[in-house]
Amino acid sequence: MPGISAVLNVRNEAAHLAHCLASCVGVDDIVVADMESTDDTVAIAMAAGARVLRLPNAGYCEPGRQPAIDAAAEEWVLLIDADERLSDGGVAHLRALAAVAGPDISAFRLPFPTYLGPRLIRSTGWGLDRERHPRFFRKSHVTWPAEIHALPRFRAAVVDLPPDVDVAIKHLKFDSLEHAIAKFNRYTSVEADERRAASATSTPTQAITDAVAEFRRRYSPEEDGSLSLALSMGFFMYRFLTHLKTIERAGWPAAGVPDKQSMQRAWDAFLGALNEAEPER
Repeated sequence: MPGISAVLNVRNEAAHLAHCLASCVGVDDIVVADMESTDDTVAIAMAAGARVLRLPNAGYCEPGRQPAIDAAAEEWVLLIDADERLSDGGVAHLRALAAVAGPDISAFRLPFPTYLGPRLIRSTGWGLDRERHPRFFRKSHVTWPAEIHALPRFRAAVVDLPPDVDVAIKHLKFDSLEHAIAKFNRYTSVEADERRAASATSTPTQAITDAVAEFRRRYSPEEDGSLSLALSMGFFMYRFLTHLKTIERAGWPAAGVPDKQSMQRAWDAFLGALNEAEPER
């Protein structure tokens, strides 16, 4: 049967790491790529028998993905983050799957039920109908770019798990709304820096239109209720702040800022629609 390496990129994940590694019981090799943790992350990894790869702190995981994968001892890699949990019996199911996978398959997409605290996010940009990621793959078939939120590239086909293979990765994406907002603030700064490095520009109109489009794409109150409002508004601000931080890095140019009257008309229309929809108390 083929061997499997569990590969993790971490920084200050002492609260999550032991639980994640416990869900991966049965793998043949564990690589924990640590980005200068200041808590007990490294000690927890070593106590679990992991090999620890020391990497510089880039502020996000993608620069460490390829080095961590390259350090894996086995050809088949289960890439899992500390805030994720493999379902019970998952390693055995994946090993059996790898044993019959032909060379025309590079990777398998796993379903990712996603949570804020104990609450399953059923839609709002996630949901099992769309949240599937290629996290079980051949080491020699993957290239992972270093840019934030970059997607891996594979040599051959990437396929969903067969219907009879019941494996999922539970993603504890946000501990709380406060945690989500902190991540949004950190990641928008990284994206703004990348935009400036690539000589990309942003305008205030672009900031607003992209933010509105993001909200419209995500907002699913029929599935997630007030949680959908909170997260959709959070991602509204994500898109808005990415552009505004890009504008800040360009020195706050005055061109393109909507005038006060047009902004007031837009807000009046928005508030009017909300008041029409709000039931009388």
